Amino acid sequence: MDSSKADRSHVGASKIGRVLLGSAMAVMLGAAALLTAGGAGGAGASTHNASNGSLTFAVFDPFTGSSAAEGPGDLSGCLAGARVVNAAGGVLGHNVKCVAVDSTTDPADSVPLVTKMLTSENNLVAVLGPSETAEPDFPIIAADEIISFSQNTDPIYNTNRNRFFYRLIPSDSLNATAMAIWGWGRHVKDAATVFTNELAAQTI
Repeated sequence: MDSSKADRSHVGASKIGRVLLGSAMAVMLGAAALLTAGGAGGAGASTHNASNGSLTFAVFDPFTGSSAAEGPGDLSGCLAGARVVNAAGGVLGHNVKCVAVDSTTDPADSVPLVTKMLTSENNLVAVLGPSETAEPDFPIIAADEIISFSQNTDPIYNTNRNRFFYRLIPSDSLNATAMAIWGWGRHVKDAATVFTNELAAQTI
C-alpha cells in the first residue's frame, strides 16, 4: 500500500473512531444521568444538587505526565457525547457538560485532587475515570455515590460488584489471552511489551 492510501486509511479510521467514541459516550452520559436523576445516585445526587442546572460529567484522567494523552482523548469523547445528548433535548430536560480534571499518574497527588473535584464541581453525576489511579481514587468516588466509568485494566476489578464502578475496556488478563490467541493463530514466535512504570501498568 502506498503512503497516500495509508494516510487516507488512517484518516478514515480516525473519523470512524471519533464517531464511535462520541456515540458510546452519548449512551454513557445519558444512562448515568438517568440513573442519578432517578435516585440511584443516593447521597451523591442530593449532595451535588443534580435536580437543578446542567449535569456535570468529570473527565478525571491524566492531562499531564507520561500518560498525558489519555485526558484529551477521553475529553473529546465526552464533549462529542454531550453534544449529541444536548441536541436531543438533554436528560430529563437538563443539559449535560464535561469538565476536565487532571488526575496525574501519581496516587499521592490524585487523592487530594479527586477529593477537591467531588467537593467543587456542581451537579456532578458521573466520572469518566479514574484510569491510572483507580485503586486509591475509586473508593473515594464510590463513597460519595457517584458513578465512575474507568479505563483501568487491573484484573482485581474482574469480579467487581460495586454498583458505582463500571469498566469500559477488558482487563489485562483478558487482553493477554486474546493477544496470545491472535499471535498463535498467526504463527508469531517473538513478542515484546512496552509499558510505563506507573501503577496501572504493572498488571500487563
